[in-house]
Amino acid sequence: PVAVHKLFVLGTQFADGGGDYPEAVHTALASVIDHDWREDAVKLCFLVLDAPCHTDSEVQGVSASINRSLSQAAEKGIRIIPVASSGVSESAEMLFRSYAVQTNGTYIFLTNHSGIGGDHKDPTGIRDYEIELLNDCMVRIACEYCGMYSGEKVPYTPPQSEYHQ
Repeated sequence: PVAVHKLFVLGTQFADGGGDYPEAVHTALASVIDHDWREDAVKLCFLVLDAPCHTDSEVQGVSASINRSLSQAAEKGIRIIPVASSGVSESAEMLFRSYAVQTNGTYIFLTNHSGIGGDHKDPTGIRDYEIELLNDCMVRIACEYCGMYSGEKVPYTPPQSEYHQ
């Protein structure tokens, strides 16, 4: 049998529109789970967001969908790495941080010195951080999870919580 791998070419993607508020985060996370991930791959999802997700009052079942996707991501070893940008609200920032915690990912936020975009809000409750260009930060994080800095892969340990038992 011939092994077939799907190739996702980032360079062919583009942003269009914008200005909508809130985001369909539940749809994005469901798509992440549906990808054909190789079992032995280091699974990273950089989830770029600049607005909060829909609420149950706007889209029926959205909270359950997000929780289900995060649980499945944790089970499959997919690390969610939210990248908060622009004027993301404090409540959305807390949610995005929880996505990283629930999947053993990393929370990233853009600053006005990140080398991308325009004006960005300062993060809530984070006083000590180093400014890094977004591209450099993403490469560094990917390399760290792949073990390229320490010589070994960073092992994936599913989060232990009441949601993932």
